Amino acid sequence: MASVDVRLAHLPTPLDPADRLGAALGLAPGRLWVKRDDCTGLAGGGNKARKLEPLCRDAIARAGELPDEGAIVYLHTGGLPALFADGVAEWVRDG
Repeated sequence: MASVDVRLAHLPTPLDPADRLGAALGLAPGRLWVKRDDCTGLAGGGNKARKLEPLCRDAIARAGELPDEGAIVYLHTGGLPALFADGVAEWVRDG
């Protein structure tokens, strides 16, 4: 089976200089930068999407190998189920 590209967030997110905050902390311009996880397209940031993307790729790649019963189930709450649903919907839509 071909490798599947699963994208649940807009990554990588940019790094922006935070010169005014840096100045308030006594730092020279260009010494403080902020990772912009608010740009992922997700309300909760990008860490969960970064974690879930390889898991979704693996699950899709092994879809024919997963057992119907007796499997160990790992439950997530919060943003992960929504991200998984988005990823599955995109995979189904793109065929």
